[in-house]
Amino acid sequence: MIKVMDIKLIKKHRKKARPLLLCLLPVRNGAPLLPDYLENAKLFADVVVALDDGSTDRTPEILKAAPIVKRLLTNPRREGYLGWDNNQNINRLLAAAEEFNPHWILQFDIDERLDPSEAEALIDFLKNHAQPGYGYGLECYRLNGDETYDPVIGPTWRLFAYEKGQRFEDVRLFGNQLPTNIPWDRWVMTSLRIKHYEANDEGHARRLAKYREADPQGSFASWYENLPKTSPRPHPKWQRRKPHQPYIIGRLQLQRAPVFSPERLAALREELAASAPQTSFRREVVADLLVALDLEKNLSADLARALYAASPTPHGPSEALRSGG
Repeated sequence: MIKVMDIKLIKKHRKKARPLLLCLLPVRNGAPLLPDYLENAKLFADVVVALDDGSTDRTPEILKAAPIVKRLLTNPRREGYLGWDNNQNINRLLAAAEEFNPHWILQFDIDERLDPSEAEALIDFLKNHAQPGYGYGLECYRLNGDETYDPVIGPTWRLFAYEKGQRFEDVRLFGNQLPTNIPWDRWVMTSLRIKHYEANDEGHARRLAKYREADPQGSFASWYENLPKTSPRPHPKWQRRKPHQPYIIGRLQLQRAPVFSPERLAALREELAASAPQTSFRREVVADLLVALDLEKNLSADLARALYAASPTPHGPSEALRSGG
């Protein structure tokens, strides 16, 4: 007969089941949005690991009280956005995820939601279709208060299989949101949709003010000053996901890295220097590109993506996406 003490020991040493999906949430002054966010996250996430980035409202108290938030990291209280280091925040969150050893990780922001049909589809995709070693993009749509949405897609690359030791790239504010161990040729776009509620024109103004305050030197201005506003209305009404809709749309396609002559390098440097203020290239990316051209005499895959992006709009690598790849 098994004794009560034996049962306790069995439970103590039983290996914990790995969560299917863990969400990373860096947030500052998110108290008005947090209750709905946490309720929505229950539809698809097993665990939320959160970081309170110096809030001055009730954000830390709400996070501490939420059962789905299994780990809460904190930064010292801060009155504004000066000193915001998103790279440091998300890398701390990713390191904290090791405790839970999830199968999959999704960066899911405070002003984003999945409707029930998309939440169900996400779970099915992760259980039956997604492959470790790949990074996945989701379609991000700007929602209006009446549940109409801007039909212009903002692809966002946030979903990946967890591996111990992963890190995000070292860019303070606007680095890639897939870990550095996932190469560009394993970035795959899906048809899964995110509702983004704070990206309409009113939210755009607030975001812009936040970025300007966090970046007084303007190091990232060529990115955030060119963030597109919503497209002209009327906008269509949001609809549930269609049954049996394919998950995979396409793969990020990279150009073959060419080799340049010294004359071509000089011309390219001049062209980039002249066009950088009008394009989506962040200044630090342009600088890195020029250094790479000088030192390597060719383009690495990630810099090739930046140079050959199909559109100048500032959405990062998604412009190089080709459907059906």
